[in-house]
Amino acid sequence: MQPFASQPHAGHIPRRRPFISVAVPTFGRPDTVRWANDSVLRQDFCDWELVVSDDEGPEGRTWATLSEYARSEPSRPNC
Repeated sequence: MQPFASQPHAGHIPRRRPFISVAVPTFGRPDTVRWANDSVLRQDFCDWELVVSDDEGPEGRTWATLSEYARSEPSRPNC
């Protein structure tokens, strides 16, 4: 089996995928998303991605919480 990034449906831009993906399904629970995000950010391991699936939409509280993280998260120089 070919690696995912080289499969035809993966798009035309080659990209190394993160070693660990943390998936958080939620609906209108910004406190849970904040807890999960803080937990991932405290890790020493750097090769990860956090994927949040929230059906609330961009007008919801979860979106506002994630936008706040995106604006304020400093780069991780040791990663």
